[in-house]
Amino acid sequence: MNKETLRCGQEEAAGAPGFSPGRIAEQVRRLAAYRDAKAIFVGPALGLRQVRINTLGDGKSLIMPAAGLQDGFWRLAPYTLPFAALAQAVTPQGIATHGTRLTLPALAGQRIALLISDALAVDRRGVTVAEGKGFFDLAIAILQAAGALAAPFTVVAVTGNFLGDAVVDDAQPWDVRAEVVIHPGGVTEIPAARSEVPAIFWEALTPQRIRRITPLWQLSQGKILSSTEKK
Repeated sequence: MNKETLRCGQEEAAGAPGFSPGRIAEQVRRLAAYRDAKAIFVGPALGLRQVRINTLGDGKSLIMPAAGLQDGFWRLAPYTLPFAALAQAVTPQGIATHGTRLTLPALAGQRIALLISDALAVDRRGVTVAEGKGFFDLAIAILQAAGALAAPFTVVAVTGNFLGDAVVDDAQPWDVRAEVVIHPGGVTEIPAARSEVPAIFWEALTPQRIRRITPLWQLSQGKILSSTEKK
């Protein structure tokens, strides 16, 4: 099953019957990785808004990507806003108003222990199928290169379509696999999904894309090597 086939006709994770944003947030809250994390990256999807609100309400720092990763990442610290303001503050527009933009030096030492994103589909190996632009994979690779990830860290994918025994047959070397999948049927852990430490595959990026993403451009000037170049 290839990614383009899976993308056709798929809905957002929260669009699955009985799979509400509130239920997703409660499933996340029960994870040991969530309870232990002090800084959490959560994607900007509408279905993950309650996860972002809970993150701040539970005393954890929220990290979100800027639109298209162009300006990198934003951080919102817990207990800095009244609870009534959180629903707006955790939107992409709100965090740019109330949060702090993390420069490349500021990313170092953030110790992000949990990364959560929505997905159109996830296979039994943890391979995720997203909208096709690869922003989540690239975001994790940038965070790793900048020294922002804890060791170890956990990747969680939220999807309305867990593929069971089926597999994505066109997975790429830079695909980051989810170790925990939250889906309408419950929570599935995939301990074997932990792949190599995520790396930036510079050879797969166009010069235009590198220039458009500020932290990526800054890292490129430091001659960060991809996994294939390190071998």
